[in-house]
Amino acid sequence: MTQWLYRRLKDESPDINPTFSLHSTINWAVALAIICAEGQFEKVELKRFYDSVLRRKLDIKGDNATFEHILMAFHHYVSLSRIADNPNNYYPLVRSAIIAWYYGIYYSASAMISATDGTIQETHTSTARVWHHLLNS
Repeated sequence: MTQWLYRRLKDESPDINPTFSLHSTINWAVALAIICAEGQFEKVELKRFYDSVLRRKLDIKGDNATFEHILMAFHHYVSLSRIADNPNNYYPLVRSAIIAWYYGIYYSASAMISATDGTIQETHTSTARVWHHLLNS
């Protein structure tokens, strides 16, 4: 799957050069905790929300971004799972765990944005702004 996605992204943008940076994981954790505490992830609330979501038109570029972000979210999820498999050796993995958690959330949000409206954000800040806008619209 990784080869397929890489070729697809390279066909779209031959000069693609992904960059990564670590932003404030705490802000994401606090935001997620607030949403969870307000019950917005309850089964009834999620069903009510998704029943009203309409399908968007086919968008190859947006779909590519969605696949890319889902792959990266899954990658970080697996990384966290492997860390959890070894409970006696957390200390040297703390930094990796924080980064994996942050990017797991970031890429999941980016995938949802791309799947929703086909847009692609170039920075973490713009992703957060679009995410905020979509939640409040």
